[in-house]
Amino acid sequence: MLIEASATNLCQQSNFASNWLGGSQTTTRTANTTDVLSPDGTNNAAKITIDSNGFASRFEIITGLAASTTYTFSYYIRGSAGFEGRVFNATTNANAFGPTVLTYSSTAWTRVQMQFTTGTQTGGITVYVYCTHKAIASTSDVIYIYGGQLEVGNTASSLIPTTTSTLTRNPDICTVSGAAFSSWYNASEGTFLAHFRRRRTDNTASVLSANNNTTAEVIELAADTVGKFNVTDGGASQVALFRTPFTANTDTKLAGAFKLDDCNIGMGGSIGTTDTTATMPTVDRLFIGRDAGAVPVYLDGHVKFVKFYDARKTDTQLQALTT
Repeated sequence: MLIEASATNLCQQSNFASNWLGGSQTTTRTANTTDVLSPDGTNNAAKITIDSNGFASRFEIITGLAASTTYTFSYYIRGSAGFEGRVFNATTNANAFGPTVLTYSSTAWTRVQMQFTTGTQTGGITVYVYCTHKAIASTSDVIYIYGGQLEVGNTASSLIPTTTSTLTRNPDICTVSGAAFSSWYNASEGTFLAHFRRRRTDNTASVLSANNNTTAEVIELAADTVGKFNVTDGGASQVALFRTPFTANTDTKLAGAFKLDDCNIGMGGSIGTTDTTATMPTVDRLFIGRDAGAVPVYLDGHVKFVKFYDARKTDTQLQALTT
């Protein structure tokens, strides 16, 4: 299950059917090419045959970006080797990203990402992105591109297809509550286990959070650069255990076992030191992939499974469960 925060694709033509810049380039662009299947299984990618000067084509003018803000531009590419990616800020007349030679395949789609931060200008920032060959190219060189996305943040989220305007995706919400929660949850002791992966480590996000819809009563498995097991009761932290390291884009098993004055964490077959001074919170629901804050932090990743055992598993069992 993919859990992501809300995001907006600022590219108005995610499949590059239009919004191409003119100029000296003499490339041939074919929208909705039938040469290859797009990642979505249809014929809606753009084919670019470059000119004798080695240019692919510049595309997708984006205006009005916020000042001093980090953005990620991403798209899918396949075809002839040696092309570069670049983000150019027309206001400052400087590269925001690149030129950087892209790593991709001639036979399979690869999603490339370019992160950049805008300057201190308060408005009128124009960013456009283009590809150029790293050397004088043959006119037989062809690339295919698909799924352009410009969004706020330092990593690419899943594609939000657009055609004529920007588009926003709502956050993914997964909640277990009422009898669907109380029928299996044991308030006195238990063990949560999650198998998941995250795309990022620059913020702390809950893999799962049992809570009362506030941050005062919480049992949580979370991750940033480390795996975390947190218990909060009456607004006071009772357990704050971690295992290190957590690596982005890596399948990870993380567990937290709880009982009055007897809590511990397990991750990747490694266990922590038992916390022997912990009281238990009163919770009535489970959030998967987000916390209970007023402004939730989302996992931005996949959850393969979540399990609950209605007993405090032993440390030996925590080690085995997370291996």
